[in-house]
Amino acid sequence: MNEIETAWVAGVLEGEGSFVTKRVGVAVHCAMTDVDVLERIKALCGGNIYGPLKKRKAHYKDCWLWQLCGKEAADVTYAVLPYLCKRRLRQARKLTLKYETSPRVKMQQRTAQRLQVIVEGRGKGLTHQAIANVLGVDRSSVSHMILEYQLQ
Repeated sequence: MNEIETAWVAGVLEGEGSFVTKRVGVAVHCAMTDVDVLERIKALCGGNIYGPLKKRKAHYKDCWLWQLCGKEAADVTYAVLPYLCKRRLRQARKLTLKYETSPRVKMQQRTAQRLQVIVEGRGKGLTHQAIANVLGVDRSSVSHMILEYQLQ
């Protein structure tokens, strides 16, 4: 998204959206009766559109829900943070904190750090055992990571 599109998405989320933190993860939602607006958000950010949702009253218009979960939700949230006002900004910061401290993200960060040590060690000509000693793991773990991430 460019800066104008990001600001537009932030405006829609500021008015109609919500930043959701649940026990199992994070999500960004936007519910409204204008499905064309949600389709544009989906085109810019990804995610899914659900609906029409069950009407609370017979005379209400059809309502649709756009939802984005996980890493993609966190990415969109980071992008729109500068454009949000106080209340939504608090929700968005809760979402980013929840995402950053999730076990999956911590594991991905740890894996990325280990891969960096492996790449640097191989660049210095270190053996798998020497790299394993630096990481505090057994040699076969280093060998498996090299094969799995194709660090030949």
